[in-house]
Amino acid sequence: MDQLLLFFNEFSVRWILSILTSFFITWYSIPIIVRIARGKNLFAISNNRTIHNSKIPVLGGLAIFASYFISTLLFTKVVTMPHMQYVIAGAVLIFIIGLKDDLISISWKSKAIGELIAIIIIVVLGNIRFTSLHGFMGINEINYLTSFLITVFVMLVITNSINLIDGIDGLASGIAMIASLTFGAWFYLSGNLEYAIKAFSLAAALVAYARYNWFANKNKTFMGDTGSLLLGYLLAIFTVQFNQMNLDASAPSYIASAPSVSIAILIIPLFDTLRVFIIRILRNGSPFKADRRHMHHLLLALGFTHLQASCVLFALNILVIVVAFTFQNVGILWLGLIEFAILLLFASILDLSVRRKKEAGEPINYCDV
Repeated sequence: MDQLLLFFNEFSVRWILSILTSFFITWYSIPIIVRIARGKNLFAISNNRTIHNSKIPVLGGLAIFASYFISTLLFTKVVTMPHMQYVIAGAVLIFIIGLKDDLISISWKSKAIGELIAIIIIVVLGNIRFTSLHGFMGINEINYLTSFLITVFVMLVITNSINLIDGIDGLASGIAMIASLTFGAWFYLSGNLEYAIKAFSLAAALVAYARYNWFANKNKTFMGDTGSLLLGYLLAIFTVQFNQMNLDASAPSYIASAPSVSIAILIIPLFDTLRVFIIRILRNGSPFKADRRHMHHLLLALGFTHLQASCVLFALNILVIVVAFTFQNVGILWLGLIEFAILLLFASILDLSVRRKKEAGEPINYCDV
C-alpha cells in the first residue's frame, strides 16, 4: 500500500514530467535540427552497412542526447546517485565521438579509444561495475581487476553492438526502446525508482524520434553514431546496474540468472554482432570492416521493407525476453544456451532462404552471402 501511495504521489509526478519533457524536446527539436543539417549539407554518409539512396540528415542523435539528459537531470534525485556526474561526463565524451564520426568520419580505432576512455570513467570513478558472476561456473564475488576487465569489455561490446545494427530505419531505436522499457519496468518493480525514470525517459525520447525516422517524409532523420553510440552506452549502464541489483536473492522482484536475462534483453544486437564478426573472420576479412551480412540485410534480401524487417526483429527480441523471464530459474548457462539456440535457428533459416533465392536466379539485394 505504501508503494502504491508513493507511485501516485511524488514519484508519479516526476515520472510523468520526465517522460513528457524527454518526449516533447525530441519531438520539437528534430525539425529544427533537420533544417540546420540541410542548410549546412550535413547528410548521412552511405557505407556497406547502411541502406539509403537519398540525402537524409544524420543528426537525430542530438535531440535524443539533449532531451534525455535535460529530463533526467530535472526530475531524478541526483543527490541519491553520486555516480551521475561520471555518467554525464562519459556520455558527453561518447556524444563528441559520435558527432565527429557523423560529420567527418573517423577510424574504428579512434572511436574505440574514445569509447574506452568514457567507459573507464564510469567504471573507475563512477564505480559502476560487475562485482559478481552470480554463481556462474561456481564463481560469485570477483576481484577488482577481473571486475574492471569484464565490465569494460561488456560495456564496449554493448555500446558498439547498438551502433552496428543501425543499418535500416527503426531497428536500433526500436531495439533500444524495447530494452529501455524492459529495464525500466524491472527497475520500478524492484523499487529502484530513479533508474526507472532514467529508463522510461530514454524510451520516451525514442518514441518521439521514431516519428521522424520510421514514418516521416518531410523531416526524416537518422540518429547517426551520435545517437546509436549514446544508446549503447546508456543501455550498457542499465545492464550493469540490473545485474548488480540482482545480487541479493531477498530483494524485491529478484531475477535468477540475471546475466542471461540481461543478455536476452539485448539479444538482437549482441547475437548479430557476434555472428557477423565470426563470418568476417572465417572469410579472412577484418571483423571491423562494414558489410551487409547482418540479419536485417538478409530480411531485406527476402523482400521485407525496412519497417517490416525491423518489426520481425522486434518480435524476435520480445520472444526471447519472455522466454528468459519465464525460464530464469533453469540456470545462467542453460538459459544462455536456449537464447543462443533460438537466434541461431532464426539466422540459419534466414541464411538458407537467401541462398535458395540466389540459387533460383532471383535478384539478391542488400546482403553479401
